Amino acid sequence: MPTLVLAAFISIIGIEIAGFIRVGDWLGLWITLAITLTTAAIGMSLLRRQGVAALRQVQKSVEDNRTPLPDVLNGFILLVAGALLLLPGFFSDGIGFILFLPQARQALLIVVVDRIHAASDSRKMSRGDIIDGAFVDLTDTTPPANSPRLPSDGE
Repeated sequence: MPTLVLAAFISIIGIEIAGFIRVGDWLGLWITLAITLTTAAIGMSLLRRQGVAALRQVQKSVEDNRTPLPDVLNGFILLVAGALLLLPGFFSDGIGFILFLPQARQALLIVVVDRIHAASDSRKMSRGDIIDGAFVDLTDTTPPANSPRLPSDGE
């Protein structure tokens, strides 16, 4: 796994450098730098606006006694999107802008939450915490036919 992460990191750096070279050749140095600084400023603005909204949504979830997991993950994705826009590079900017789209975040949230639930369910099932037992519905006033008779207070 660490080798895969290192390979991905090196590949992304290579893609970013190649992108700078291509865009720099096409548009020139100063326009390329201006685009890079502009995307960083736009990213900070989007992060500030949408990040505050995400924080309010987390607070509302907690106040409404709902699980804030999707809202916390949404805020985390926004943080990652802002960080990607701050990094110099067109590939990371593209991914950052995509993550600022609510539809993209919603799709990513569905995948992440499903994986969290699947991991949680597999851990529960593998622990062997299944307890076999019987129950009696206490709301039903008629005793089951085969149940032993309990002594009353007067006996």
